[in-house]
Amino acid sequence: MNLDHLDDPRGFTPDDEFRAGAHRLGRRRRSRRRLALAAGSVLTSMAVVIAALAGYGLWRTSQIHRVDVEFAAPPVNLDEPFNLLLIGSDSREGTADDDGTVTGARSDTMIVVRVVPAERRVVLLSLPRDLVLNPALGADGRLNARFATGGPSGLVETVESQLGIPISGYAELDFASFIGLVDAEGGVPLSVHETIRDQATGLRLDPAECTVVDGGTALALARSRHLETLSASGRWVEDPTSDFGRALRQRTFLQIVAARLPVLAGSVGGVQSLVDLAADHLTIDGRIDTATLLALGRWGMSGPQPTVDSELLPVVPTMIGPAAVVVLGAGASSAIESVGGTLPAATVAGAGSVVPGAAGTIPEPVSVVPFGPCP
Repeated sequence: MNLDHLDDPRGFTPDDEFRAGAHRLGRRRRSRRRLALAAGSVLTSMAVVIAALAGYGLWRTSQIHRVDVEFAAPPVNLDEPFNLLLIGSDSREGTADDDGTVTGARSDTMIVVRVVPAERRVVLLSLPRDLVLNPALGADGRLNARFATGGPSGLVETVESQLGIPISGYAELDFASFIGLVDAEGGVPLSVHETIRDQATGLRLDPAECTVVDGGTALALARSRHLETLSASGRWVEDPTSDFGRALRQRTFLQIVAARLPVLAGSVGGVQSLVDLAADHLTIDGRIDTATLLALGRWGMSGPQPTVDSELLPVVPTMIGPAAVVVLGAGASSAIESVGGTLPAATVAGAGSVVPGAAGTIPEPVSVVPFGPCP
């Protein structure tokens, strides 16, 4: 078959606009691919740890802290899709706030994890800590404030009733576990590209092709909302993306840590360290019993690695009084549906009543991760 008639005799020369568009598209795809790989590594590593509970002694699972949580949705059942609400918080004693003081419970990271066992598929949906779903409550309506005042049950109730996302299980890791995990690995090797600091968390790292950071430094990096980079002119330039840049740094660091977990879990001492960390620093809801934990572990290890998709919850920055917050933006309903939820009409109406203000727009956090794995 002759296809010469389909040739364009004028040829094609890519202009600057074409190159910029291709670069943006490639960058988005690489970001999604990195997130999917990171999430897959974390889930696989979690499954290794959970399954290791059986070898280390089922009695140890009785020491995992459990909390009573009220749910509207039924409990975890691997015969059908379910959602877990994962929380990273500073609720345990011995962890300090940005100014060095120990305060009440606060959620720094909130992720809805939808597991579809039959399809070996997982969907991750991050919930911004400063998301306001009921503008009538003002800044006190932020998700992390709801967690601080209402605890796990209050946060689950808000997610279920105001976001319309059914939640079947709850798990929380405190900051001490993060430090312990990194130290159990003997530190985490990082390649640091620029001089960075965060005066609020005490972070300071200088450029290095490969340096090993301990748990305290890793935590300061993961918590950093006011990251500054030392410019060529000697000026400190702050990352303008705040929580959004921090979320990207957390995912990048988590990917680096997760890549090392299977090696640690492969040794007897490593398994014991990981299980001890889970028993001492993991909080789960009372409906997740030992049988469910082991079933989750077997599911994670019994077949091919689950496919992982990530969804971004569209939000719009605004001001409520003096507080900078975010409210739901266009496309939020589709993101909620990706985890089996239905966004209530009342929540949509409430978000629409807030006029975006002085907080400005959210910049795309593509150049705010000045570190990576060692070569």
